[in-house]
Amino acid sequence: MEIQNPIELFRKWYKEAETAYSGDEQFTAMCLATSTPSGVPSARMVLLRGVTEQGFYFFTNYESRKSQEIKSNPKVACVIYWPLLHKQVRIEGIAIMASEEESDRYFNSRSKGSQLSAIVSKQSQVLESKDKLINKWNDLQEFYKDKVVTRPKFWGGWCILPQKIEFWMSGKDRLHDRIRYFREHTDSKIWSVEHLSP
Repeated sequence: MEIQNPIELFRKWYKEAETAYSGDEQFTAMCLATSTPSGVPSARMVLLRGVTEQGFYFFTNYESRKSQEIKSNPKVACVIYWPLLHKQVRIEGIAIMASEEESDRYFNSRSKGSQLSAIVSKQSQVLESKDKLINKWNDLQEFYKDKVVTRPKFWGGWCILPQKIEFWMSGKDRLHDRIRYFREHTDSKIWSVEHLSP
């Protein structure tokens, strides 16, 4: 499975997963790990929404816990696991904010209901009442009934600039295949490759 460019290999596996999961968007789910500057970790599932030569994109509220931790410590890790393929990809790198244009483009592709949810939710903050949240969402739905919803400035994308990408494939008798790509800097075009013991 050795390909010199890990992004190319990832896209190959991603396409296989898309086919295997027959359009179920849950195949884009990845576990994102962040931590505070003092090293207190936290993890949650997010959806992978884009892959370029630069990195891996997800979108969220910039005031959420994950975003606040990234702002104070941009070193992150994520794992994507596809049980149907018996394959897994681990990514370690630095998260940077996506451009305004990238965030606008993705926000505009979302359903109006999802756009309104992004506006109404104060993500990660204590919720006083679910009913009040729903009522506020309903009020926004009425307000924007004939209007275009614009992206709030507190919501947008992050791009993980990978420094290490490990591809794992299940093997017989637990003799798994593991291949790791790594580079010294996130702006380097040169990737080194090494095989790891199962």
